Amino acid sequence: MDSRCLSPPAQEDLRRRVVQAVVEQGLSKAAAARTFGVSRTSVHEWVAKFERRGARGLNSKPRGRPPRSRLKGH
Repeated sequence: MDSRCLSPPAQEDLRRRVVQAVVEQGLSKAAAARTFGVSRTSVHEWVAKFERRGARGLNSKPRGRPPRSRLKGH
């Protein structure tokens, strides 16, 4: 599954489920990657973000180009 095709709330839910499986349930990162169909790199990054910032680290960021009003110099 390519999680980039999911909506931002669905992406956040996937990240939380993966991190929960690793942190709370003791699943290895490699096993979590296989179970949830994501890359091991993503699992490592998500767990690291969770350890640094807590649940906030798993929130989605805005996608796409910023609206014209947010561009510098306009």
